[in-house]
Amino acid sequence: MYEPHFSSTVNPWLDFSPCLLNGNSCPVDPCFDAKGVCLAQGPNPFAGAVSFDNFLLASSTIFQVVTLEGWADIMHTIQRSDSFWSWVYFVLLICAGSWFTVNLALVVIATQFKLTKKRMLTEKALKDIQNHTIGRTGKKPKR
Repeated sequence: MYEPHFSSTVNPWLDFSPCLLNGNSCPVDPCFDAKGVCLAQGPNPFAGAVSFDNFLLASSTIFQVVTLEGWADIMHTIQRSDSFWSWVYFVLLICAGSWFTVNLALVVIATQFKLTKKRMLTEKALKDIQNHTIGRTGKKPKR
């Protein structure tokens, strides 16, 4: 039976095994067997919340990385299980994801500003028309 060991005293969910991802260890010694098969090492890290096992969990993990919430722990876990060079993926994902998120926020702010400006100009135009009509006849127009 598998008994996880905790090498992180700060975050016990961080790593269960020296080379673990998705319950498997891959070409990283000492977990890689002589036949070149990934060995089952236990459950997914972070109590199973971080995984690339299916689309939903992968989307959740990518969202967590893009929001910069614990992305370094995820990156280090993947580096231990796969390759040191997986940091390139994370840096590109953070740059592209942050750029997209900032642009999305700017579009929402600009659109709201445009709608508010249009509404204020319309209200001003209606007020000017009412004041002009009242000034000519001396009474309010009938609706």
